[in-house]
Amino acid sequence: MFMALNKIESETTYPNMFRIVSLAFNILVAIHWSTCFYYQFSKWSTLGSTQFVFRKNGQDASTLYDYMACCYWSTMMLLTLVEVNKPTTSLEFFYAIVLVLTGVLLVAYIVGEIGNAVSKVSAQRGEFQAKLDAIKRYIIYRKIGKTLESEILSWFDYLKTEGGENSFTDEDSILEILPRSLQIEINSSVHAATLNRVNLFKNCDKGLLNQLVLKLKPIVFGPGDYICRKGDIGREMYILKKGKLAVVGDNGQQTFAHLSDGAVFGEISLLNIVGKRTANIRSVGYSNLFFLSKEDLWETLKEYPETAQTLLDTGRQLLQKDNLLDMELAQKAIQNGIISNSDKILHLESKLDVAQTNAARLLGEIISIWSKLKQRIDVLNDDLSQVQETQEIL
Repeated sequence: MFMALNKIESETTYPNMFRIVSLAFNILVAIHWSTCFYYQFSKWSTLGSTQFVFRKNGQDASTLYDYMACCYWSTMMLLTLVEVNKPTTSLEFFYAIVLVLTGVLLVAYIVGEIGNAVSKVSAQRGEFQAKLDAIKRYIIYRKIGKTLESEILSWFDYLKTEGGENSFTDEDSILEILPRSLQIEINSSVHAATLNRVNLFKNCDKGLLNQLVLKLKPIVFGPGDYICRKGDIGREMYILKKGKLAVVGDNGQQTFAHLSDGAVFGEISLLNIVGKRTANIRSVGYSNLFFLSKEDLWETLKEYPETAQTLLDTGRQLLQKDNLLDMELAQKAIQNGIISNSDKILHLESKLDVAQTNAARLLGEIISIWSKLKQRIDVLNDDLSQVQETQEIL
């Protein structure tokens, strides 16, 4: 039973709540067994023979009454809440001593489990409060203005409301405990479906998507923060996890559209295609996003050179479809080597990796062949020595 409870505790989403429920269950089990032993002990000692043992309330008393009466007595003894009737015989004294000692251990177990649960919750809250107090002291020390102070405290209110005890949880430090295969599984279950919906990554190699989900990093934007501005050079793709974003005009007053959970934008900026951000996107309230940087994408694409060229072609087609690609500027970029050089470097690095692998394999084969030849030469030398010795004897 205890193994089953430990397994459930390790798998449940609310371990602290389960510990409390498990504690209550264990207490009830202990009281139940104590009740049964007390009633059986009373039967052995003849019911009602002394003040210490259980005395039936008439011959017609129900089984439920007997059980509840014994349960009440056992609870009082185990938790040492009230003084019960004094034992009179040696056996009764022995039974009372064992029951009292069991009650002491039970109380210690209850106090320890409750203290453990409270200390864990207190530690998490204490960490949050310590960071908040440190920020407040820094605000006073640096004499930060009221407006900025209000924004900082609003941020902590958001963390306390939305994040709670997990406000400062570092996802990378948690996942690094797991093997890489499980990290890929977890991140794929969270982000792979979203990446598959992105036009740029449709029909991409599954291995590439599994590597890309490991590169996604969380980021939070506050009310009024701009995720990107029109005309900026794009270097990241964003996935909106939770929150609300607005596509606004240059003056920030006019709103063209809203983006909700699961929205993806900026994917074209990951490619080495000449172009800039085409819209202003601003956070409405607090928004949780994941982003993938251009550097991380191209580092991953080193292992998938064919996919890299496919992504470039797909990106150009998408931009041409939306009339967002300046063909004259793109041709100049190609002539100046901006795009082609990047592709060449990518292919050269890929070919270099393949060449190094082949060289290492060939070197291994040469060493193996040389070792076998050396062994054969040694055998021939031994045979030759034996022949020479035989001739000398003759």
